[in-house]
Amino acid sequence: MAKKESPPDYKSPLFLNSGKQYDIVIDLSGSFSFEQARKLLKPKAVFISTLPSPLVMLQSAVHNLFSYQKHKILVLKPSKQYLQNLGILAKNGLKIHIDKIYPWNNFTTAFDETKSNGAIGKNIISLS
Repeated sequence: MAKKESPPDYKSPLFLNSGKQYDIVIDLSGSFSFEQARKLLKPKAVFISTLPSPLVMLQSAVHNLFSYQKHKILVLKPSKQYLQNLGILAKNGLKIHIDKIYPWNNFTTAFDETKSNGAIGKNIISLS
């Protein structure tokens, strides 16, 4: 049986200074900067921001002109098709780490904890 791999704790100095490098680093929370990610990126890798500010968008456009390490901006409008595509990817082996599942009556706690950027994986609010 294969060993279950936990997601890295991106806030840990051990992870940030581990020497490991990746082809892609995706920041879904808006709390990880391109500068922080650079030492985790291989020489021709990509960092993807999903919650950029206007300043970050401008910085990435200028930076991408002069570097092999790219900073891409991903802005999507939620849709049924995107969720269906995500379901297909999950069935085909995409691993999504779930940090915590909250009951519906604790949705305010879920939002507060998610905003504090303490989650290592995804937080889910259960409707059942």
